[in-house]
Amino acid sequence: MRKKNSEIKICPLCKKPIEAPVINSRKCCSKSHSAFFSSSRRYNSEIVKDEVTNITWCKNLSYLIGMIASDGTLHINRHLIKISSKDYDLLIQIRDIVCDLITGKKNKILTDLKVSEGKTFKNYSYSFTSHIFYHFCLDIGLTPNKSLTISKLKVPKIYFSDFLRGEIDGDGNFNIIKRHLNNCERRYINIRIYSGSKAFLQWINETCSKNIYIYGIIYKDKEVKNKYVLFWSDG
Repeated sequence: MRKKNSEIKICPLCKKPIEAPVINSRKCCSKSHSAFFSSSRRYNSEIVKDEVTNITWCKNLSYLIGMIASDGTLHINRHLIKISSKDYDLLIQIRDIVCDLITGKKNKILTDLKVSEGKTFKNYSYSFTSHIFYHFCLDIGLTPNKSLTISKLKVPKIYFSDFLRGEIDGDGNFNIIKRHLNNCERRYINIRIYSGSKAFLQWINETCSKNIYIYGIIYKDKEVKNKYVLFWSDG
């Protein structure tokens, strides 16, 4: 029997009916659902499912870790993670991974206009909050203000190649060079990863040497201060 001066409300997350006083502003069935719903409204999110209670390594999670290690930021005083990119479609892919494996929400991707050398270009950013995943990142070696201090990360050997894909998509590039020799055309692939931490690139290089038997060289970028380059080539 319903109590006097109370009403039945529906939790917006799990659709469970809850009984609350008419003057009570309670909207969700629990504090965790209330916090989840509030953050969803703050970031203009589409709620798909409940947030996970534990983080499990897989290919997509390893790729996400690579993207965060390159183009991501862990905020100091909040469990907030932000990833920036010039590639909007890439952030759509990242958002789907985060929704599926971590938050259960699809936050809005924001557009920023930046000016460089007199030219204006678009840059995109995607942010999400997760207490569990934030501390997972800290446990494997990712930290706030990591650009110059990041080094070895605790990435399982079986998923290192997926991590490397994320790192290259974030802070790397590749190009193909065509050369003609004795009337035959040969293509050479060059891959570069950029970082402010030489120790981080050394760890990637050493791990690649052990796991996939390729070894590159590391040199200091002449054009950008405090920037190092890890370079591989099959030519």
